[in-house]
Amino acid sequence: MPTHESGMIKDYTVFNPDFYADVVRFMGLNCTEAEAERQVNAVDTGNPLNLAQAQAGELSLKERLNALVDRLEFIGHLALLSRFAEQSNFVVLGEEMRGVHWDIRALRLYLALTCIDIFREANDHRAHFETTFTNLEGTLATTVQMQLSLTKADGTAGTISDIGLFFYNVRNFYTHAGRRFHILEASRLKQQAPFDSGSMKKKEEQYLVVAEGANLIDILVLIAIALAKKRFGWT
Repeated sequence: MPTHESGMIKDYTVFNPDFYADVVRFMGLNCTEAEAERQVNAVDTGNPLNLAQAQAGELSLKERLNALVDRLEFIGHLALLSRFAEQSNFVVLGEEMRGVHWDIRALRLYLALTCIDIFREANDHRAHFETTFTNLEGTLATTVQMQLSLTKADGTAGTISDIGLFFYNVRNFYTHAGRRFHILEASRLKQQAPFDSGSMKKKEEQYLVVAEGANLIDILVLIAIALAKKRFGWT
């Protein structure tokens, strides 16, 4: 929580008193909070920031994990707010809020994509997204292959690396231009959503195809969690 002195706010840092409980819960770990704490501290201590990284304001591994946990919780809270608005017929505290569920869906998707950024190893965000999807393993790789596909402008199928680049562009456009990507969550119908993707010099309208019943935000969150678990040796 922020600290106060003489009526003045001095520090806006938010402290999570349940950090290790949240780590166990969000990472899906089969261990105690104390065991999770020992592992987090051991990995964090073994991988300290160098001077240049510290001066640049980069986060330590423990701070990255804290950021990921907080963001995952926020994504969940936004879903609850969206459901509440829908169940209230989009009137909240006397204010009309019709369409806010679309805003929240786009924001939740964007936040899920930023979760994938948190544990990147190098400064190249584009390469990180491409290699993250290319290197998916096990049931998560199977889930992505079965539930997501990409169709290029010429009708050819995109690779798994192309899907990673597609999501990088979605994240990038939202960050820099406020352009939103809309898709239904767990729709009973197969969906095909267009978005400009490709290199900086050449972009084309491509189509992300999402299988019936697939929850895109859940898939992206699982990918972000897999990156964190791999970094802390929980795989």
